[in-house]
Amino acid sequence: VTDPIFSPDSKKFAYIVKYGNITHGRPTEIQTFIVINGQEIIRDDYAVRNVIFSVDSNKFAYSRETSYVINGKQGKDYFGVDEGIFSPDGERFAYLSANPSNNNASNKKLRAYVVVDEKESKEYDKIINYPIFSPDSKQFVYIAERDGKTYLVKNDQEIKIDMHESMHPRLPVFVFSPDSKRLAYTLDSRLFVLDDKKSEKFDRVSSLKFSYDSQQFAYVASKDSDLF
Repeated sequence: VTDPIFSPDSKKFAYIVKYGNITHGRPTEIQTFIVINGQEIIRDDYAVRNVIFSVDSNKFAYSRETSYVINGKQGKDYFGVDEGIFSPDGERFAYLSANPSNNNASNKKLRAYVVVDEKESKEYDKIINYPIFSPDSKQFVYIAERDGKTYLVKNDQEIKIDMHESMHPRLPVFVFSPDSKRLAYTLDSRLFVLDDKKSEKFDRVSSLKFSYDSQQFAYVASKDSDLF
């Protein structure tokens, strides 16, 4: 039994059960079940992990060895997939995937993708962070690398970020305004971008916040031993 998880409304409890025989000390003929509220809902011959509920608790997805099954619909096969996420309205789903270059299994270099609504992004060498949806679920954003260049990707549109401004090795921090019309994010621990405009450089900046009406923006920063 692995991966116990509650739905956001706390009315559903899911976990994964694996059955199999032991042959020469090793498990064989493995079958996997997803159990929700005590009932075996899904039976799968593949390794199953990452059971994920939507925010409204009405939908769920799970990953197999090389693909996702989203609300009962089988997605595309890849060399591998990583943890996924539902949009706030539960209507969209995003996850990370990887395939060998040119789909050639003999080529050891893997290419990374973000898959949103089963639509692949462009190829990247590395996806820096999981995609993040806006509150209205209409936008998504992440940071990725290709050929030594770093990009902020918003709704599949790339904005090049100079390498010395990237968050490496730290992960970026994205904050959408409550009305989803504004975006703030950190490029490193010294500056941030708000509405596509860079801030001045500080010694340190953190805690990016929008007001509930999305009109005001606040942050914590320090410079020359002064705290703002």
